[in-house]
Amino acid sequence: MTKAKDLLSKMEEGKKGIITVTTELSWESVPSRGNKSGGFVGSLHTNLKSLTQSLGRSLPPSPDGKVRKEWIIRFGNDEVAWVYDYADDTPVSKITEWHVGGSRKAAEWIAKIVGAKFIANR
Repeated sequence: MTKAKDLLSKMEEGKKGIITVTTELSWESVPSRGNKSGGFVGSLHTNLKSLTQSLGRSLPPSPDGKVRKEWIIRFGNDEVAWVYDYADDTPVSKITEWHVGGSRKAAEWIAKIVGAKFIANR
């Protein structure tokens, strides 16, 4: 598991209204799609390079071709979120608004790890 505790604890220190995370929070990329629970929770505003640098390699494209890049991240407290493109004809290298599914809390943590803006679905 990759330790994100230093980054996240620094970002959370002294901020009101922000999710408090433990200093032992860790995360890992999940190697397969498996059973994901939850739905679309918002959008992550970033680019492919930032996602790859922060989260590592993406999963292979989905069998139906609707998702070309996807990262599934599970945090040490079992919160899970996934970042993906969905049915987008834009070349993946040009996408700047990515879908996020799963836990909103985990989506917010991913945004902090990547250094991106998260816009929650209302």
